[in-house]
Amino acid sequence: MESDTSWSAHQLTEFLAAVSSVADAPAALRAAVERAAEALEAEVGALVDVNGVVSSVGFARDRVPDAELRAAAAARDSYLDVPGVGRCDVLSVAFEELDGGRLLVARSGSGPYGPEERNLLRGLARVLSLSLRGLRVLAEERRLRVESERQAEQNARLFSSLQERQELLVQLALIQRLISTRAPIDEIHAAIARGVAELTGDQMVGLRWLNPDRPGWLEMIASTGLTPELRDATRHSGPGAGAGGRAAAEDRLVVIEDYSEASDALEPMVADGVTAAMAAPVHENGRVAGSLAVASREPGRRYTPVECDILTAFAEHVSLAMTDASTARALRDALDSARHDAMHDRLTGLPNRALLNDRLTAAFHRAVRQQAGLAVLFLDLDGFKLVNDSLGHAFGDQLLTAVAARLTSCVRLVDTTARLGGDEFAILLEDIKDPCEADRVGDKILAALREPFALAGQQITISASIGVAVHSHVEEVDDLLRYADLAMYEAKAAGKGRHRRFEQVMHSRSLARLDIETALRRALDEHQLVVHYQPIVELKGGALVGTEALVRWQHPQRGLVPPVDFIGVAESTGLIVPLGAWVLAEACRQTQAWADDHPEGPPLSVSVNLSAGQFQPGLVETVAGALADSGLPPHQLVLEITESTVMANTQAALHLVHRLKELGVRLAIDDFGTGHSSLAYLRRFPLDILKIDKSFIDGVASDLKEAAFAHAIIKLARTLGLGTVAEGIEDAAQAVKLRSLRCDFGQGYYFARPMAAEQLAELLGRRTLRPPQSRSA
Repeated sequence: MESDTSWSAHQLTEFLAAVSSVADAPAALRAAVERAAEALEAEVGALVDVNGVVSSVGFARDRVPDAELRAAAAARDSYLDVPGVGRCDVLSVAFEELDGGRLLVARSGSGPYGPEERNLLRGLARVLSLSLRGLRVLAEERRLRVESERQAEQNARLFSSLQERQELLVQLALIQRLISTRAPIDEIHAAIARGVAELTGDQMVGLRWLNPDRPGWLEMIASTGLTPELRDATRHSGPGAGAGGRAAAEDRLVVIEDYSEASDALEPMVADGVTAAMAAPVHENGRVAGSLAVASREPGRRYTPVECDILTAFAEHVSLAMTDASTARALRDALDSARHDAMHDRLTGLPNRALLNDRLTAAFHRAVRQQAGLAVLFLDLDGFKLVNDSLGHAFGDQLLTAVAARLTSCVRLVDTTARLGGDEFAILLEDIKDPCEADRVGDKILAALREPFALAGQQITISASIGVAVHSHVEEVDDLLRYADLAMYEAKAAGKGRHRRFEQVMHSRSLARLDIETALRRALDEHQLVVHYQPIVELKGGALVGTEALVRWQHPQRGLVPPVDFIGVAESTGLIVPLGAWVLAEACRQTQAWADDHPEGPPLSVSVNLSAGQFQPGLVETVAGALADSGLPPHQLVLEITESTVMANTQAALHLVHRLKELGVRLAIDDFGTGHSSLAYLRRFPLDILKIDKSFIDGVASDLKEAAFAHAIIKLARTLGLGTVAEGIEDAAQAVKLRSLRCDFGQGYYFARPMAAEQLAELLGRRTLRPPQSRSA
């Protein structure tokens, strides 16, 4: 079976062949829609713009649902009801050649379209754009050829009866051949100047072109019969000066037969003895672009109508030559632009995946032949989705562009920095002496990204996870990028904001993670997950005031799987979002059920951990839904977030935290002291509770320094008006000491281990766990 890349390339090739084999743009659009639908196995295909459906397939000619197709194209993910087929998944991409253009396909029965199919449809749209440009250029060339032939025929009819006109035809035919064979433009100019001089008998001929930097000024680009001194003196002429200047300014044939008496005569020409001059305007793409002029030193020189026609005919051929050259230049520019676009990322201007693969393949073979060093760095921005969704896609694009600039500044000119898509980048390092050089580049990149980005009046920080692979690890070039990707996930699992070099054991761990991911998806579908609850106790009197909800996996074969074995996999695969939503809903439901069963006591709070993967705008709606469905009062829900979550992408995190706070829930910082521990975020974020990490609790009763640390944290929390919860209390001495330090609440094995909901229900009757001083360690 072909790889996804080979499949996409095959489809693009067939698509290009289909749209390139037609005669005009409408036929190309019809062929494109039909081929796109065929390539993506869709029952429906359409191309729409602001005015409606341009072309479609899958509907009867008089039954095309114009409004429904335009609405489906405008939505990112949508559905379309197709008569005779039913509900279809829709995939659409922008098509920039039409005003508001979108290319879409719709199919039924195969499920939503995947990223590879979306990328293929984008590629088809880009190929269609290139083909349409080419068709327009070819149409213009055909028009010019017809015009050229028409002009040649007209000239033949005009001059066929006269011997002088026969000579003109010979000269014009020569020039026409030069134009048709795409001779260098300077050669065409020179031939025109010689032909005009020969047929008019005038000593001097000059072809002048408008200077784009000096409006109205003309610059000599070809001449004959002028001395070097006269050519230099008349190389530049002002607006309306001389016969050539007037012809260009007035867009008409100008004849001056008493040159020395003319008010607009060029002084160097008068001094050289010019007695008469004549000029005709020259056009490029229908606009005046210059003039073709002749001048004579012959006394009493007068220009006949035939000579006027000769000059006009030559001027028209100059126009044809310049327009033809302009068209050829536009075609070259369009092709160059298309090649560049096909190999570069439009947003950042960096090489894209296709160009990176080309360079990587060439570099890999060079490294093997020359026994040189080669490394690939695979970089993924941590928390970029939160920034993009919270601060807007325009801000996210600015951030990606700024990140691209910093990455480029961290490597050599010979290295390749590429954007693979989304927030993923790759860097190709050639000719490195030691793998440690790649590690040093990784360190340099991480240091550069730690500096805040000043964008749109805001300061934003973002970190990255980087995987490194060196060519000595692999036998095939394709493995380099894949192994760097695996190493990147290892870096992300290790805590983000770091780099890891690929080791073979990572491949085994990757396969193990894939097994866990597959089983975890099944666990979500088959309700194998359960929530256990660990009591939170008021240290002063031992009252049970709340619980912390902790997810457990009751595997049918492996038994109870600890969170450490699957939470990391859930984070890296995005499963943490549905998993976390389920835990949140279940914890709220169970806490309200306890309140309904035991109305006599004060209500319990429930604390739910939020991972970094859940920290995205949709979280607010998820929390609001869990509260609404369960009926739990918002103040009884405590959402626990880690320091690393709020410190990464601080601005976006602050925006989201405030939205959560508006729901009425309470917010706690979990594992305080193990991360950045910045007073700045404690002041800026609307927090309610500070949870002291177990590492500060272990020695609190036996080590004066540890006790001092714990006391300082408690005093800081009180100063900021925050409640305190000590985690991991394991004996009476710790509980007593923490109570003496005026810590508010505690949890840990000393009071109770996490337990099933049924077990905790048995404690609710008395609502008090035995005070710490009455329990043995």
